[in-house]
This record gives sequence, structure tokens and C-alpha cells, in this order.
Amino acid sequence: MSLNEILMDIVNERHRQDEKWGEQTHPFTRLSANHHKLLADSWKDANDRVNQDPNQEITWDAIALEELHEAFAETDPVLIRREAIETAAVMVALVEDLDRQAVPQDPT
Repeated sequence: MSLNEILMDIVNERHRQDEKWGEQTHPFTRLSANHHKLLADSWKDANDRVNQDPNQEITWDAIALEELHEAFAETDPVLIRREAIETAAVMVALVEDLDRQAVPQDPT
């Protein structure tokens, strides 16, 4: 599946969410920014260790969780947005990887 098709799937899902829930406005997190910073640093350290060990592979969950916690560790909305875009891009890369592996598509 092409990047444009994946992005259209995301657009369609966002439309579905809006239809179901309406416009959503929520607080950024229940945890403190400091707590998310600790989690982000922990995932970054783990990912750095894996990247330095040729016998280990980095995993999608480790990458995504590092990015997600980096987003919520920020307090500046501009930086939260930047990290959220990075998190979204990682998730798109995950979908691309699944598509390369010919994982069956969800029919919904």
C-alpha cells in the first residue's frame, strides 16, 4: 500500500472518530510532564543500548513509546505538536512495515 493510501486510511479514521465523538478537546496527560520525561528517557536509553548491540533489534513499541512519552514530556504546545507529528510518523512507518509484510488489511 502506498504512503498516500495509508494517509487516506488515517484521514478516514479521523472522520470516523469525529462522527462518533464529535470534536475532541482533552487535557494532554494525567501524568506529570516530569513523569513522561522519565519514561521517555528510559525508552531512549533502552533504544540506544539496543542500537549499539548487533545481537538485538529495536522494536516498534520501543520506538513509538519513546516518541509518545517525549510528546507528553513537553509543556510548550509547539514542541508537543512537533513530538506528536514524530509519533504519528513512527506509526505510519509501522503500517508501511506491516504492508510490506503483506499483513491482511482490516476491512473496516
